[in-house]
Amino acid sequence: LLSAVSFFLQIGGTSIIVHIVPYLEGFNIASTTAAMSVTGLTLFSLVGRLFFGFLGDYKDKRILITIAIVLQTLGIFILSFIEAHNITWMMIIFLVIYGTGYGAPIPIRPALQADYFGTKGFGTILGLMSLVTMVSGLASPVVAGKIFDVTGSYKIAWQLFALLTAPAIPLMLFARSPQKR
Repeated sequence: LLSAVSFFLQIGGTSIIVHIVPYLEGFNIASTTAAMSVTGLTLFSLVGRLFFGFLGDYKDKRILITIAIVLQTLGIFILSFIEAHNITWMMIIFLVIYGTGYGAPIPIRPALQADYFGTKGFGTILGLMSLVTMVSGLASPVVAGKIFDVTGSYKIAWQLFALLTAPAIPLMLFARSPQKR
């Protein structure tokens, strides 16, 4: 289950990191300014990691990860509606929402993994989960690039990836509570 959730989350995440700069350059944003969006994603990711990591010690990690998935899905949809006339404020909204949601599950997933499986074999389990996750992480930038090559826009790619991220929401919501170990 955790591997499936990570699989869906990686679909949008990797493609955005790979394509955000050329996406913004398509709006005639200077390369250096476009590259600053990666810095913004990193900063808001840090906010998500710290805030949600703290909450994960006190709240249901499954609910926190679900909130993070909702933020990521919403953020990807917002990215798809950016136009030249609204780029500044829409990028700020995107960075805050998506960046926070992107960082939020990073400290919580391993803790939830330990809740489900304990710490024996932790590295092996995490490695296997990462293997599943990398499939979507490797494929999604290629798919986004192909969609851009065919349509001349990333809009369909972002909307597709938002739709493909969304199944992680019910997967996380319907997961049984882990047994305390």
